Amino acid sequence: MRQSQHITLALLVAAALLLSACTTQPPQPAGAVIVTPPPTTVSQDAPQPYRIVTGEAGVYRLDPKTLQSIGFGTTPPEKLRLTHQGEDWPFAYTQDGLYFYAPALQTRYTNRNAFLLWGDGTASAALQPEALPAVPAQPGAAYPAHLRLEENPLYEPKAGQGDHWLWQKLVAPTTWEQSFTLTEVQPGAGTLTVTLWGNTGRAIVPEGEFDHHWRVSINGQVVLEQTWSKSGAQSLTADLPDGLLHDGENTLTIEAVADSGLAVDITTLDAVEITYPRRARLQDGMLRFTALTDGVQVEGLKGDAYLWDIGNPQKPRLFQGEADSSLGVAAGHRYVLHTPQGART
Repeated sequence: MRQSQHITLALLVAAALLLSACTTQPPQPAGAVIVTPPPTTVSQDAPQPYRIVTGEAGVYRLDPKTLQSIGFGTTPPEKLRLTHQGEDWPFAYTQDGLYFYAPALQTRYTNRNAFLLWGDGTASAALQPEALPAVPAQPGAAYPAHLRLEENPLYEPKAGQGDHWLWQKLVAPTTWEQSFTLTEVQPGAGTLTVTLWGNTGRAIVPEGEFDHHWRVSINGQVVLEQTWSKSGAQSLTADLPDGLLHDGENTLTIEAVADSGLAVDITTLDAVEITYPRRARLQDGMLRFTALTDGVQVEGLKGDAYLWDIGNPQKPRLFQGEADSSLGVAAGHRYVLHTPQGART
């Protein structure tokens, strides 16, 4: 009888571990994928809705050949409808295909976003492209690029509603280094944000004491030094001076200093984000950027261009037209620029 109970308990533990593994896996990379249509039939005259799965934030395109292959090749544009989580989602239909902007999705379970393409002729959120704005006399040549350094080998169940998947555990005293590569760095200041989890900490910290002490350097120069107390999520920020970052390999160093009041000081790095001025250049026909000035010079831009103002992703503005190296944009606005073939497929 006791052996049977042990076997039952072992099976329950194994099932719990399997369920945990299935529901808490770190997000996997995802591109734009068209999967099998849902089983629901819209009508006898319209094709079934197709599910479009996206990964990174950006503009996605279903070219005419793809639309034909999934049964929408002869569907009139006014009958097309794109939805996201049950709501109409804006898209543009041109001779080059169907375009739409998809924001990134980061949850505990997935980094994939999903949309449904319908041909049922109901209310549409189709965008009508506007003419490209006029280019100012002196457009800028840089934009604030964002680099995120993150790996997810460690799972932290106590992270609450935050990111449960963390990167590197540091037990003070210790030093950890990570190299990263930048290109097209332009003159100007940047910013650094480090997110982490404090594994240890005291409930009551005497006045004048602290539980954790980090010193962060980039390319050998200390840019951030901070102390704090108690366990839990923490975000550290710092300004990066002009000239600190450069093209090629750069080095980030984090030192967990052992001078706190804790007997054991343990913290875990989550991610590092670096913002720096970068030359505006099309990469594989696309560029995501926030405008620093009213106008921007974009290296590699010549010919037909699509410019999406995505300040409100659910209500973007789309501009289209011929461009030659420069664009009229509004300072502070977020954009996605791409050529007809530069959108993700």
